[in-house]
Amino acid sequence: MEAILYFQFLLGLFATTKRVDAIKRLLYFQFLLGLFTVLVMLR
Repeated sequence: MEAILYFQFLLGLFATTKRVDAIKRLLYFQFLLGLFTVLVMLR
């Protein structure tokens, strides 16, 4: 489970370095989703 969330986090970082808007938006959404999941799990 943690590996999946970490992978999504890396995808989010990757999205911030790329300039392809469609892929960037998709990966950024994945990043926010992963981050939200981590926050919920840590509660």
